[in-house]
Amino acid sequence: MDKIGRELAQALAKPGEADWAAALQALTAELVADAPYLTADTLHDFRGRAKAARYLAELSARRDARTARQAAECKAIQTVAGAWHDWHVLATEAAGNALGDTSGSLCRLLAAIAERSLTLALDECRCIAAQWRKESARSDIAHIEQVKRTVRRAEPPTAIGEKHRA
Repeated sequence: MDKIGRELAQALAKPGEADWAAALQALTAELVADAPYLTADTLHDFRGRAKAARYLAELSARRDARTARQAAECKAIQTVAGAWHDWHVLATEAAGNALGDTSGSLCRLLAAIAERSLTLALDECRCIAAQWRKESARSDIAHIEQVKRTVRRAEPPTAIGEKHRA
């Protein structure tokens, strides 16, 4: 989390929204790249990075609907990952206080709820990251098409000296 905090502090220390947007884009790109490999061991850190991305997105969410949606999606990641973490901690605490009898019905119930919450959290995080990946690809394609149109409209370059011959 220290790295994320430093990146967030650096982005916020810069004066322009373009810097915030670049920092948000970098954070979401990391989340998209890491989502397919999420596990119980990595979910808590993933949640922390989603939190940093949410804060950056909220800086310009009022002026941009896509960024506002992204902030809401980051909050959803925080919520589902936080719910899993709470159940996981509770199940672990209950098992630790069961005096070695972790087969009790309460311990089994809490472990099952924690496992189900993990599955839901991983699925939701991966689903949101997949949406971001698709949006990024569409944005890249739109940019490429715009560049192609601009190039087609541009006047072909003339060879040196052709203007002088006419």
